[in-house]
Amino acid sequence: MSRPHSPRKALLLCFMAILAWGSLPLALKICLKAVDPITVTLVRFAVAGSITLLWQRKQIAAGMSKWSLHLRLLIIGGLGLTANHVLYVWGLRFSSAGNAQLFIQLAPLLFGLVSVLLFKEAFSWQRGGGVVLLLTGLGLYFFENLELLAANVEEYLFGCLLLVLAAAGWVIYASCQKVLNPKLGHAPVTAFFYILATLTLAPFAKPASIGDLDAIGLVALFYCGINTLVAYGAFAAAIDCWESSRVSATLALVPICTMVLVEILSHYAPTYVSAEDTSTWALTGAALVALGSALAALGATKRKT
Repeated sequence: MSRPHSPRKALLLCFMAILAWGSLPLALKICLKAVDPITVTLVRFAVAGSITLLWQRKQIAAGMSKWSLHLRLLIIGGLGLTANHVLYVWGLRFSSAGNAQLFIQLAPLLFGLVSVLLFKEAFSWQRGGGVVLLLTGLGLYFFENLELLAANVEEYLFGCLLLVLAAAGWVIYASCQKVLNPKLGHAPVTAFFYILATLTLAPFAKPASIGDLDAIGLVALFYCGINTLVAYGAFAAAIDCWESSRVSATLALVPICTMVLVEILSHYAPTYVSAEDTSTWALTGAALVALGSALAALGATKRKT
């Protein structure tokens, strides 16, 4: 059963997700000074999952009876989301906030392309041009950073690889969420993903390391949990009432949001947020990534017949 489109509501939800995802790597970098990626990710899912279960308990209870009918997709989507979070945070350890957000733009690009195959959305010349622009910008930014980070090239390459894998995990999650939303509702689906991720990561976490965080670090860690709830809740609701290609297009603003926040906070809180040494060519590449991502996603305006 298809859901009615509501572009205004979807845009508001998308901008909530943009602000949340744009600020996320800054908070994560603070947490990663003392806490390992798996523990940080576990806390994010545990906080988001607990609040979701309390807030949407009636809707979740109503949808739980149908979980068994779609268990395979629920598990695949939940593991995809878990892998996305862990790989992203792990990659962030070897990368800057801006770099991480640019490489994770492969996620909405790939999701837009998957939408052509799975959800029968059209592939136009705009989308093809957007793909070329995004890959050109990403390549320009990548090779420019190789020169700027010559002393840490191996770490940088490893971080980029982890971020690409994180993007692939996000596409698996988003595709499953898109299929399951009309059948179960976005709240039960998201709750299942959070629960599965929490149970999967629990045996590998080191919660004792949280005690090494200072007060700002603890606030940042709690914010990461709330951030997960807001970003993924808003995204899940957005693709429930708007075309996935349109939603993907707005997410092109995420790296721009991150770079602006880094520029602002590095002046007012340099102890916690470091300024990024970015050349003109790298910034040009970043702009092409954002433009290409938006164009690629907006290239689908009709569905295939």
